[in-house]
Amino acid sequence: MMKGQVSSSELRPREWIRFLCVRRSSAQIVTEILRLCCNLKGFSWNHYYTDIKPPDWEAAQDEMIRHIPTNLRFLNWNGAIQFNTLAEFLRKTSASLQILCACRIQVNKLPQQPLLRASYPSLTHVHLEGTSLFVWLEAVNWEMPSLIELNLFELYVGQGFPKVFRTVGKTLRVLRLGRYVRLMPELLSHILDAYANLEELYYHTGYGGVDDTPRWAFDVTHMKMQKVGIDASMAKSMDFSEASPMLRDRFGPISKTRFPLLDTLIIYDISIGSLVLTNHTFVMRRVAEDFYSAEISWMTAYFK
Repeated sequence: MMKGQVSSSELRPREWIRFLCVRRSSAQIVTEILRLCCNLKGFSWNHYYTDIKPPDWEAAQDEMIRHIPTNLRFLNWNGAIQFNTLAEFLRKTSASLQILCACRIQVNKLPQQPLLRASYPSLTHVHLEGTSLFVWLEAVNWEMPSLIELNLFELYVGQGFPKVFRTVGKTLRVLRLGRYVRLMPELLSHILDAYANLEELYYHTGYGGVDDTPRWAFDVTHMKMQKVGIDASMAKSMDFSEASPMLRDRFGPISKTRFPLLDTLIIYDISIGSLVLTNHTFVMRRVAEDFYSAEISWMTAYFK
């Protein structure tokens, strides 16, 4: 059907297809489809090989990448790939790319300097994860003057973010940190200082316990913060009387003077569903100057 001819007054299917989402398909088949769909605005590749990979899988995947249109607005890449290969393609899409999700990027050696520099003027949302994530993030020099939301999911215990994100302090509004990014007091202070217009912060407590989350210091402040969500998967094993004093101790220093727009904290289990509050979810509402006297409750609702 995609290859078929139609009358001159009609569009062929390949001309009106704008988004291609692939799950567990052959790279060779996808390459044939990409050759026909030159007007794509979005491409999503989700591929998982078993322990036994086809002998030509990497070459076939590279061939597929060469046929992805470079005027994409959305790219989701979830498959093993060398950083050099992906970076070369991303540079070609730099003028139009708005949303980037990239997982399982591998780095065998540091890439060449030209691949490290790029400008993405339209990029607003970035989601990155992978075992080598902070290795190549420390090396790249990307300009992202429109970045609004940043999601980082990989092991990180540093005190400050890679320099590639130091230029988005004025635009960044939402920051999500994955399970293995340890938000220690030094990193929290860095985030609050570096991103003055940040409105939403979501992070994990490390090993899932409420007592494993760092205590918010008395000297941190942020005038724009409106939402804070903390994933504490072990909170469901705590009863209300046990959790309440622990929550007040960890988040009590957050005051109206230093966080004037932050009135509610959500402590939930993301493994159940990041947008769904269950009866294992604690909601803290500030009723006075700080959260030491916060109203704490369980809640079942939708959290956006």
